[in-house]
Amino acid sequence: MKHLLPLFAFLLLFGACKKEPPVSCEPPAEQIVGPPEEEPCDNIPLESVFGEPFFPEVYPLYFSAYFNPNNADEIVFLYKKEETPWTPYADLVKYNLKTKEHQVLWHAKPHFESNPKWGKTDWIVLSVQDGIGPPPSINIYKIKSNGEGLQALTTSGAGFFPEFNITGERIVFWEGVVPDVSFPVIDIASNEVVDSFGGAGTHQGTTWQHESFLANGSGFGLKLTIPYTGELISLYEDSDLHTGNPWSFGATWLDESHVLWCAPAGVFVTDIDIPETKKLFENCLLRSITMPCYAPSIDKVLFSYTKRVRDEDDPSRGLTYRSIGMMNPDGTDFEVLDIDLE
Repeated sequence: MKHLLPLFAFLLLFGACKKEPPVSCEPPAEQIVGPPEEEPCDNIPLESVFGEPFFPEVYPLYFSAYFNPNNADEIVFLYKKEETPWTPYADLVKYNLKTKEHQVLWHAKPHFESNPKWGKTDWIVLSVQDGIGPPPSINIYKIKSNGEGLQALTTSGAGFFPEFNITGERIVFWEGVVPDVSFPVIDIASNEVVDSFGGAGTHQGTTWQHESFLANGSGFGLKLTIPYTGELISLYEDSDLHTGNPWSFGATWLDESHVLWCAPAGVFVTDIDIPETKKLFENCLLRSITMPCYAPSIDKVLFSYTKRVRDEDDPSRGLTYRSIGMMNPDGTDFEVLDIDLE
């Protein structure tokens, strides 16, 4: 996330609303150091990653993928064909995994500000920078999966991180900047604010696909938010979670008791009833999984995958690839999807 105010507010809220146990800080029970046929995960020096041109991105980029909750053959994702000056922009693309057919739903400038979320009522929501500023104007938009019905849901210029409830009838989102942050709930059919969260709400790594909790995975660990009250419960914390790719975050419910979530240091599954956490995958600056999405009908997890490949002659330099992958919920059968929109 490029804007510091929402991130700062995120830190403040997690610090202020943190609840007491249940908290699991025990080492994860098991680990898969995947994906197969990869060199060991490695945190290469930060200056090599962020100092151009040490690890420049290779275009096209595929990222921020999400399943159609009514048909797991379809996904939506962000696609960036080439490097552009000043501000990045991307296409919002719907893609059929079986037929390979695709449709560009929206070409947004300057850029999309959050990963898209697809609800059961067939609306897709995301936050978009629709004004340059300063500060830049960022609002929540909705669009149908056929590309019709594009409409802004907010006009404040400070709408972030929309997230559907389990039925797809409502979204909660972050509105405002520090100290005036709120979490309104909008009815997706009428576009009207019908409720709000107190305390903590939604963030970049949040999922609401559960009857009783929102889950958020990040370097702060796994946090559960109780809908509408905004009460925050910490289920897993570890000081080592911050070590790795700082943009590795996200969560997805596998069932009522298990949530798969991402942090800079790895990908984890937590049984919230015990609680017990297992590590499935090691994240690092060399490669990382982020923003998972689970489709129960096919028992697969969709995710964004970042991979940096070292130069053979100079290991401190190389190339960065951003793609979309799938795996089983236990971390096996890892694959990078072969998507070609040309």
